[in-house]
Amino acid sequence: MKQRFCAFGLVFLIILSIGIFSSCNKDNDDNSTPAGPDLSCWPADLPKFEYGDLFSILCEDGVFQAAVFSNITNPETAYTNYKTALENAGWTFDEDTSNEFVWGAIYDKGTKGMVMTIQKDGSTAQIFYLID
Repeated sequence: MKQRFCAFGLVFLIILSIGIFSSCNKDNDDNSTPAGPDLSCWPADLPKFEYGDLFSILCEDGVFQAAVFSNITNPETAYTNYKTALENAGWTFDEDTSNEFVWGAIYDKGTKGMVMTIQKDGSTAQIFYLID
């Protein structure tokens, strides 16, 4: 669990950096098309997050690692519905990481893990995909 927490922390820092750099220079995003960020690397076993606007996506060598969404529509419902979608796709709930500002959950599926966080104010949601 400590290793997964460290990996989550590292991924969170990467996403935070992506958010900062992409907001400063959005035109140089390697994972973007003229219409916006490219979802072609989204893993087949991870349900699409359809409750906000894709802001940024991290696909290292074509492998999905994380995504940030903005303008989350009804964040509490988005959290509940996405948890249901994960469970319907075979993901197993591991831990609730919610606090006064964020709804968060960790899920496992075989050797894979995923972490989702949704800001309670609806400003952003993050999806992290971890492969052991």
